Amino acid sequence: MSSEQDRIIAARQKERDTLIANEIFVIGVLQAVSGGSIVAGLAQYQPIYSLVGKFPFLAFLTLMTLALACAVLAAYWKHQYKLFDIKWLIRMESNLPEEALRLRVLTDLYLNLMRWAMLISVSSIAISLFGLIIAFWSH
Repeated sequence: MSSEQDRIIAARQKERDTLIANEIFVIGVLQAVSGGSIVAGLAQYQPIYSLVGKFPFLAFLTLMTLALACAVLAAYWKHQYKLFDIKWLIRMESNLPEEALRLRVLTDLYLNLMRWAMLISVSSIAISLFGLIIAFWSH
């Protein structure tokens, strides 16, 4: 490999490391918010249920559960992404282009899955909270 290619790979790795650190933080926040909301909703079942009714309460719990599941999947897919990213870098250095290409495809797949899971988790949290607030006002 040329020094230019080495520089490009090093820059790409530095950018990915920064992004992954931010994504780890966001995944933790999503897990805490959704998990905490489920526990708080179940602990305050009677007051919430009496204020909003059955459907909004069940929708809230369902969407928060979806958010938590997606946040957990995002954490797993982050692990898989990093695993294949490291393997990809090793194969690039070993001069195995076919294997490196396969690992690069897997790296990108898990990165995209992680980001989609995070998006679904954030969306589920927002929809459930806004839905619950609307139910409080309309009930």
